[in-house]
Amino acid sequence: ITQGASGTTTTANKVAVDAGADITQGASGTTTTANKVAVDSLSTVANLDVLNNFAVGTDKVHLLTNLGLDFSMPTTLTRVADITISDLASDLALAFKAIEAGQAGLVKAGTDVYLFANDSNANFSATQDVVIKLTGVTLADQTTTSLIPVGEYFV
Repeated sequence: ITQGASGTTTTANKVAVDAGADITQGASGTTTTANKVAVDSLSTVANLDVLNNFAVGTDKVHLLTNLGLDFSMPTTLTRVADITISDLASDLALAFKAIEAGQAGLVKAGTDVYLFANDSNANFSATQDVVIKLTGVTLADQTTTSLIPVGEYFV
């Protein structure tokens, strides 16, 4: 967990999260202070990284392979229809079924948003593809099933 002390501001320009489930949190739980978060390819459904209070357009995700090398930035980012979660892996697989290799998807499930980056293989894989839970994102300015500029979320 990366969290600024209560009442203080952390001014990191980069936060790197590594293998296993990681959580980033801004100071006092209200703001994200990292402008660039490096997420490795091990952030899967089973080892979900959570980025709290993610500021769209300001905070960016930099994808890395499990060896720390650059993971290609997705070619497109598609907002898919909202879902209800009963089984995370199955529900995300259905939501992201139209996302092709090298593309990314974004879905709202209740108050949470899931960001998905597909690897070089076509179908969603709960154990291979990058999945990140974003909190604090409303998606109010993005309509359901629309293309979103990739640079709003990735760098």
